[in-house]
Amino acid sequence: MSEKRAKKLRKEQPQETARAMKKSSAGFNAILALIIVAALVLGGYVIYNQYKINNPSTDPETVSDRAEAEGITAEELLAKYGIDAVEDVDADTEMAIATGYMTVEKYAEFEGTTVDEIKTNYGFSDDVTNDMTMNDAQEYVPISKAAEMMGIDYASLLQMYGLTEEELPQDMLFKDAKPILEAAQQKMVAESETQASAEPETDAE
Repeated sequence: MSEKRAKKLRKEQPQETARAMKKSSAGFNAILALIIVAALVLGGYVIYNQYKINNPSTDPETVSDRAEAEGITAEELLAKYGIDAVEDVDADTEMAIATGYMTVEKYAEFEGTTVDEIKTNYGFSDDVTNDMTMNDAQEYVPISKAAEMMGIDYASLLQMYGLTEEELPQDMLFKDAKPILEAAQQKMVAESETQASAEPETDAE
């Protein structure tokens, strides 16, 4: 990786994270490439991507869109799912982001399923309670399940970060895996910078 590319990655990553963090304490997006995987570590995009899988749509569904579909106002919908007091959520907020602020119990109601099914589908550990928000609950997803919900497999995640199963066990919780992935990411950037600085400069014609 060139120095120019390394600088671009370092610049883009916090911008992407900050953009997501403005709307949600966890942030949301899907893993498509290494830079998105890196953003996952800092922002946590598990719940958002799984929502997208469950609710595919060309255009993002907003709170207003969902409320209209249910035949109620946006304010009524926010109250119905217990997120009317969340400052960062309003009628124009993308529904996939708003769901992160719902409790596990309310999210199950939103998806028309049971709490037990939500916990099973997400692979939540026993630490997750019904009144915990989905943003907080995603911290208790095994890293292998988190990768799966992101559209990649556990082996690919290890390969991306140059880690072994011993260093990042597949049953390790997301909250415990993040610092390991962050350290691996920083190592990769440092190595790319070292490689770039070692490359001989060519004289311009």
